[in-house]
Amino acid sequence: MARREDMHDVEMDERDALPTPSLAAAQARLRRSWPLAAGLVAVVLAGLAVTQTVFDARERARLSQVRALPGVARELSASVHELWRSDAGASSAVTDGVLLADRFIGGRLDADGSQSVEALDAQTGATAWSLAVSGADPTTPTDVARPPQCVSARGLVACLVANDYAPLTGTVAPTSTAPRRARVVVVDPRTGTLLAEREAPSSSSLAVEGDLVLVAWVAPDAHGVVTGTEPRTGEVRWTFTTPAPLEARAGERLGLDVTGVGVGIIVGSWSQKLWLLSPDGALQRELPGNGGSTWFEVPRVGMLALRTPKGPVGARTTLLVNGRDGQTFDGEPVNLSVDDGSVPGLVFTGGAPLVAWDAATGQRRWRSDADTGRTLLLLDGTLYSATYDSVLALDAATGRTVWTSPVQLKSDLSVALTDGRVLVVVERVPTPHLVAFDLADGRRLWSAGLPDHVDNLQEVHGRAFGTRYTPSGLEVVALG
Repeated sequence: MARREDMHDVEMDERDALPTPSLAAAQARLRRSWPLAAGLVAVVLAGLAVTQTVFDARERARLSQVRALPGVARELSASVHELWRSDAGASSAVTDGVLLADRFIGGRLDADGSQSVEALDAQTGATAWSLAVSGADPTTPTDVARPPQCVSARGLVACLVANDYAPLTGTVAPTSTAPRRARVVVVDPRTGTLLAEREAPSSSSLAVEGDLVLVAWVAPDAHGVVTGTEPRTGEVRWTFTTPAPLEARAGERLGLDVTGVGVGIIVGSWSQKLWLLSPDGALQRELPGNGGSTWFEVPRVGMLALRTPKGPVGARTTLLVNGRDGQTFDGEPVNLSVDDGSVPGLVFTGGAPLVAWDAATGQRRWRSDADTGRTLLLLDGTLYSATYDSVLALDAATGRTVWTSPVQLKSDLSVALTDGRVLVVVERVPTPHLVAFDLADGRRLWSAGLPDHVDNLQEVHGRAFGTRYTPSGLEVVALG
C-alpha cells in the first residue's frame, strides 16, 4: 500500500481533454469547405475580370470614337518627344496639307521657285513620294508666293498650283506681284501618281465641301465665280456667280476666298462682302461689306450663325436655318475646337461670363462667371478650357464648375489638346513644358519636356505639333 507522502495532487486541464474524434471531425469539415471557398473566390475573381474586360472594351470603343473627332489628338503620354521637324521657311507640307493613310500630303515651294506636291510619313517625316508640278523659276517671289494648296475629296488629293508671277499695276504696293497662270492637279495619295491636270483662272482659290472640290475666282467682268467640281474628272456640278461685280477698295485688287463649313459654303471677297451658299451652291444670304464687323460663324457642329457687332453687351449671335435668321443671343459665339455633340441644342457665347442658350427657344439655360478663355473643348457633356492661370472643367448642361487646377500659361489664347483621356497644355514656369490633367478630376498626371525653343502647341489632323520661330521662318516640330 502506498504511503501518503508518495501521493501527488494532479490538476486536470480540460483543453487537453478534447476527444480525438471531435478534432478529426473539425479538420474534415475544414477540408470539405476549402474547395467551396476557393470556388467562390474564383467566381468573384472571374466576375471582376469579366467586368474589367467589358470596361476596357467600352473604353477602347469610346476612345476610338473620340479620336476620330476633328481637333482630338492621338494618344498623348509622358514619353512625348520630337519625331521630326520641318525645314523652316522651305516647306508647308505639314501645316497646309491633308492627312491620308498616315501621310501628310501638301505643297512645297523651294528657294529656286520650283514647286512640288509631297507626302511625308507622319511618324518619321521622311518623304514617301514627291511629284514635281512646276520647274525652277528664279522670278517667283518666294516671300509672297504660296506653295501648292492641297485639299482632299473622295480619297484623292487636289492641289492648286500657281506660277508665272508678274508685277501688278495700280495697287498700293508698287512691287506687288500676282500669278498669271494656275492649274488644278489631282494626285493619287498612295503613290503620288498624277491622275488629272486642268487649267484654272490665275485668281483661283481652292476648298472642299462634301465630296466636291470648290474652285473660286474673279471673272474678267469682275463677277465672283465658284464651282463645285468632281475631283477626278473636273465635271462641274454647280456654279455660283455673284449677283453684282466685285468692287475693289482704292489701290487694292479683286480677290475671292471660299470655305466649306459642312453645313454650307462661305464665299468672301477681299472687299469684305460675304455670301452664304447651301452645300449645292444655292445662294442663301448676302452680307454687305462693312469693314469685317459682321461675319458667319460655326458655333457648334451642324450649326451656322451670324455674328453682328451691335448688342446690349457687345456682339450678338444669330443662328441661321437655311440662311434665314433663327434665335438671337447676346455675346460672341464661343470657339469649340472639339465638339462631340454631347449637349445637342445648346449654343455657347461669351467667355467671361460664359452663357449657354437653348437653340430652339432662345432662353438662357445657365451662366458661369468662370473665366474660360477664348477656346473650349466639349467632350462627354463637359466643357474644358485653359486661361492665364488655370485649366477648368464645367458641366455643359448646368454650368457647374466640376474642377479647377492652377497652371501658368501664356495667355487666354493658350491651346489645350486632348486625346480623350487627358487635357494637355504648355506650362511656362520654370521653362516651357507639357502638363497633363485628368479629364475626370483635374489631377496632374504627368509632365514632359519640350524640344528647345518650342513653346506653342497645336493639333493637325490628329497629330500633336509644336512650333518655334527661327531666322528662316516658322519651324514645325512633330511630337509623338
